[in-house]
Amino acid sequence: MGKVISKKLADDYYVIAFTARGGSYGASHLNIEEKEIKPPKSGSLEALVCDAEFDTAAFLDLRQLSQMESGGWLNNDLLARPLGYNFMKANWPSVFDGLIVVREMSPSMPVK
Repeated sequence: MGKVISKKLADDYYVIAFTARGGSYGASHLNIEEKEIKPPKSGSLEALVCDAEFDTAAFLDLRQLSQMESGGWLNNDLLARPLGYNFMKANWPSVFDGLIVVREMSPSMPVK
């Protein structure tokens, strides 16, 4: 999807992914069983971000940070789990533009 969109829209779009350090996820109202999010692996993007001081969530502008001299390390294959909480390695700024890291995720609940 990203390659097609980037060809057509260039910088007129921004893809954001979500991940969490811990907690649980699920949606009982959709029959999606609640599952625990295991602690991040040492050196993973989640572990590195959660070493910083913030309250509940942090936003990484990967599009901007990866272009800075001090953020060049982001352009390497890094361990992270933004897709289904399964660890994988990728050059994340080439996959999405921003990343929101939540300290403690909680399952989805319907809104009345």
